Amino acid sequence: MIWLISLFLIALFAWLLLNGINEKQWVDAHMHDENVASDKGLFASFTALGEGDNEDKVGNVVNNIKKKSADASSALGEKISDARQSDTAEKMREKTSGIRERVSNEVKNEDGMLNKIKNNVATGVDKMGKKVDEKIVNRNK
Repeated sequence: MIWLISLFLIALFAWLLLNGINEKQWVDAHMHDENVASDKGLFASFTALGEGDNEDKVGNVVNNIKKKSADASSALGEKISDARQSDTAEKMREKTSGIRERVSNEVKNEDGMLNKIKNNVATGVDKMGKKVDEKIVNRNK
């Protein structure tokens, strides 16, 4: 059964490959022929779709999407520039300006909370390491 499926898949692959080669040859042969209608292709780009006439529904949709995205991006840019210049942003800058200094002072402080936690963890790890070493030594006896 597996061989039958494998042969079918190989035959399908060969058929698709030969059709692809024939299609490429046909396109190359008729690329410059003005009598043959041009095809937008299976995966046509949005810019190619937007080049239709006024009755082209897909082209109208693409043009509307382009217009709305341009409007949205300009509105977003205006909101960002307004937010940067607002009083609230200035207050946030003032409040957060000292955070870096406070954190560096806390790290440098010997009696600070971070150093106490670091020391507690280090001593706990050392104690556990000694207990594990003792158990290993006692197991070997």
